[in-house]
Amino acid sequence: MDELMFVFRWILMIPVIWGLMFISIFVHEMGHLVMYLLFYRENKWRIEIGAKGKKLFEIGRFTIYLNMLTGHIYYDYKKYNKLNSIMTIAGGPLATLLLIIFIHGYIFKANPDKNGLLYWNLCFMFYHNLSLFITAIIPINTKNYTSDGWRIIDYLKGDYE
Repeated sequence: MDELMFVFRWILMIPVIWGLMFISIFVHEMGHLVMYLLFYRENKWRIEIGAKGKKLFEIGRFTIYLNMLTGHIYYDYKKYNKLNSIMTIAGGPLATLLLIIFIHGYIFKANPDKNGLLYWNLCFMFYHNLSLFITAIIPINTKNYTSDGWRIIDYLKGDYE
C-alpha cells in the first residue's frame, strides 16, 4: 500500500512541477519585458513560454506551450543602441537572480517544515532557477538555443553604430 501511495503522490506532483517551472520561466521572461519597456518605451512585444510544440492557449501577447523547458520574448529592438539591447537581454537573468535570492531568503527566514510540501517546492524552485540562471548567463550558442550570455557578448563585439 505504501508503494501505491508513493506512486500516486509522484503522479500528483507532475502538474505541480510543471506549474513551478512555468513560474520560473514567466519571471525570467518578464525580466526581459520590464527592461525592454524601460529602455525602449515601445509596445511591440510578444512572449512565448514553453518549447514550440503543442500549444495550450494564447492570451493576448502570451502563448503557452505544453513543453515547459524554455521561453522567448520577441520584441522590436534597435541594434544600433548597445546599452538598450544589453539591458533588455540582461533583464531575464537579473529577474531569475532576484527570484533565487527571494526563495533562499524565505527558506532560511521562514524556516518551513523540512518534511512539508512547501519546503520541497521551494527547494525545487531554488535549484531550478539556479540552473536557469547559470544556463542563461553562460555563453551558449547551438542550433536550437542561444543563451542570454551569448547574445550579450554578441552585442558587445558587434558594430551597431
